[in-house]
Amino acid sequence: ADLESLAARYASENARASDIKIMEELCERWDPALDVHELGRINAQLHEAIYTAAHNVFLQRALRGIDDSVALL
Repeated sequence: ADLESLAARYASENARASDIKIMEELCERWDPALDVHELGRINAQLHEAIYTAAHNVFLQRALRGIDDSVALL
């Protein structure tokens, strides 16, 4: 949770217009009526977009490693 918060903070400070556009488009796609698997994909894409927008390669690697480990569980 702390790393996710850090990524969000860095994204808010470092996001480029293109990063923001991607995140906005993902939020616009969110609809509770969608299939749970599609919602999961959108959620994963949004988190990845936040990691990318943070523009911190070390934080991105750490978060992706955690995400990969959780997915395996």
